[in-house]
Amino acid sequence: MQNTQNNAVAIISVLLFVASLALPAFNCPKPSVGFYGYETLAYGWLGLIYLDIRWFANLIYAWLVFSILMPQKVKQPPSWVIFSALFLAVLSIPLPSAGCSSSGGAAVFSESLSSGGYLWVVALLIAMCYSLLMARPVQKR
Repeated sequence: MQNTQNNAVAIISVLLFVASLALPAFNCPKPSVGFYGYETLAYGWLGLIYLDIRWFANLIYAWLVFSILMPQKVKQPPSWVIFSALFLAVLSIPLPSAGCSSSGGAAVFSESLSSGGYLWVVALLIAMCYSLLMARPVQKR
C-alpha cells in the first residue's frame, strides 16, 4: 500500500514537472522572449554567475523523487534540505529572474513566473510535503 502511494505521488509530481518544461517559465516585458522550462532547466545553473541559486532546487527535487520511489535505497534528505528547496522554489514567485532574452542576446529580467514556472513550484511542493510527511515518526499508543 505504501509503495503504491509513493509511486502515485512521485508520478503526479514528475508529470507536473515535465509539463512545466514544455511551457513558458517566465512572463517577460515586450519585445523580450521568455525561456521555456526546458531552457531554464538547461541553463539555470549559470545563475551562479549572478548569485541566483534557485535552480539548485531542481537537484534537491531529484533527490526527493528518488527517495520517494526507492526509500530503501535512497536516503531521504534531512528536513533542513527540504525546507531549503522549499525556500528556493517559493522565492521564484516574487523575484524576477534573468530568464528573458532581447534582441542582441542580452539577458532581460522577467516580470513574473508564467504557467510553467508555477507548475514547477507545485511539482516541488508536492514532493517536499510528501517527503516531510514520510519523515514524521509514527506515534504508537
